[in-house]
Amino acid sequence: MRAALLALALLTASLAQADPPPKRPVPAYDGRAQAPTTAGDVARTTLRVLLFPIRIVIDYGVRWPLGELISAVENVHGVRRAVRNLFLRPPTPTLTFVPLAFYDFGFQSPIGLRAVWRRGFLSPGSSFAVKLGTGGADFWRGDFGLVIAVPQTHGFRFGVEASARRRPDQQFFGIGPRSPHAARARYLHARFGVLAHLGWRELSMFAATAVTFTAASYFNGGPSIEDRVATGGIAALPAGYDGLVGTERFGATLALDTREAYDSPEVRENGARLDALVERVRARDIGHWLHVDATLGIALRLDPPGEYKLDVRLRMELVEPSTSLADDEVPFFELATIGGARDLRGLANGRGRGLSAAALTVDYQWPLAAWLDTTLYVGAGNVYDGRFSNLTAGSLRGSFGMGLSLAGFSYERQIELWAAVGTDPFDEGANVSSFRLVFGYSRDY
Repeated sequence: MRAALLALALLTASLAQADPPPKRPVPAYDGRAQAPTTAGDVARTTLRVLLFPIRIVIDYGVRWPLGELISAVENVHGVRRAVRNLFLRPPTPTLTFVPLAFYDFGFQSPIGLRAVWRRGFLSPGSSFAVKLGTGGADFWRGDFGLVIAVPQTHGFRFGVEASARRRPDQQFFGIGPRSPHAARARYLHARFGVLAHLGWRELSMFAATAVTFTAASYFNGGPSIEDRVATGGIAALPAGYDGLVGTERFGATLALDTREAYDSPEVRENGARLDALVERVRARDIGHWLHVDATLGIALRLDPPGEYKLDVRLRMELVEPSTSLADDEVPFFELATIGGARDLRGLANGRGRGLSAAALTVDYQWPLAAWLDTTLYVGAGNVYDGRFSNLTAGSLRGSFGMGLSLAGFSYERQIELWAAVGTDPFDEGANVSSFRLVFGYSRDY
């Protein structure tokens, strides 16, 4: 027995000292040599290792619980019917009612109701919509829209829109690319307008008239524009402030899309889209100017189902006063702007005002869990003097943030939660100067 154990020990030692067998060569099934390791491979592997703890937290702390919860809830018949009625298109053509709610950090929060009738209304392509909302006795809004499509005319349609709104929480920081965040002032904004249009989806002409009223506001105890002027934060009262301004507009809109589903953000094909507005605006007793607003977008779907999306948009806006109108005589609420959900999300609507504006944004969306998408927002832009005369790389403001939205729901019935920050101009240090937290249902309101 001892001899057998000794022989086994000697055999084990000899095997441990022997050289390991050589690795078998990797078969070249396609006849090509193995690709060498590149810097990109090293970078991807490094990022995967560094982000691995975050991935574990997201997968098992967020995605797995949400997936289990949604799987359990979606099989309940009552819940499925409520989801279809609230977020998806109704199963039959009829008039539908949709609740509205919106929270924007630092602003008054409205709620409301919308009635929409598209499928089955008059003729294919026709629609009817009424939207009513309120955020209190001093904050209300109403919108009406009617579009009638003429059959057998290759999409020709005509319509009318009317809107009335009043908000006491609007912000003004001054005019130009260097207006500081510390100069923020509040003002009341009220507007009533009517618009008529005719044409096609790709090209439409319109005529509109509106009356706009602005006045001092002390929303949330904040200073008014008059207060900021008195303390030197804002140079002077802007043109058109504290009074009634009536305007008439005549112009055209252009919408060109290489994809078939023009008005749906859920299209899964790669493509490009151009949206443009050109109008002549005349303000009574003030003068007239040309207004151009154009957005060029490129959409890339990075996987066959279209769940991973990359959207790049460049928006440029220009206000060109007539020769008889000075640059500083254009009403401030008619100037070019940046901010809001359409470009730099980290800056509130109206954060910048000038005779021209430019913004470049990149949105990357990917699925986080069942029915839940995550979007990363990155952008840069600012407002400028006439014809982008002082546009430089250093004058750009930055914006970045992240949001969550429910996947597969229609554009008008989308629930989203996002947070973003905005910065000072890059050549001033790009310090974070603004923060926005937004939660909303029905994003187009």
